[in-house]
Amino acid sequence: MTSRRDPVALVLDRLEGVRKSGSGWIAKCPAHPDKSPSLSIREGERGVILKCWIGCTFPAIVDALGLRQSDLFYGALAAPQQRQHAFKAVLKACVSESIVVITSSRSGVMPEQDHDRLRTAALRLRAALTLDGLPGRREIEGVARYAALLLKGQALTEDEDDNLTGSVEWIGWLIADEHKLG
Repeated sequence: MTSRRDPVALVLDRLEGVRKSGSGWIAKCPAHPDKSPSLSIREGERGVILKCWIGCTFPAIVDALGLRQSDLFYGALAAPQQRQHAFKAVLKACVSESIVVITSSRSGVMPEQDHDRLRTAALRLRAALTLDGLPGRREIEGVARYAALLLKGQALTEDEDDNLTGSVEWIGWLIADEHKLG
């Protein structure tokens, strides 16, 4: 059985500029040209948790480390449980990003800062679609499509706004109904 420290050590050994921060570490993110540490690393209940504060996706960070996502788990979870846990985490992130899209659709004129945040949301939604077998793919694609329209300065019709809201509700339902997650 793998010890709880092995995945953490595996990650930390591959990062630059690592230093202790609170209950975890910070380091330069390997998924983008990072001049100062923007990657948070901490031990979660089931594995290593990585968060790039610039917005790099978990799969992009793991890939840049030359690892597989499964390398970051402690080894106690069976593959279906890992997959379900990963899907749930991705879907929760998609709901958060979808709320950005909904807020943007209803805000009218969008300041540049909000436009940048909407662009980040669209990128994160598209990144989620790279996971094979992700439930709710059609809904996530729809939200990403509406984000693209908003980024082009197009207002959503009432039907499109209703569809956007319905898609987010559907994703929320998938999170609550865990047996649908694989």
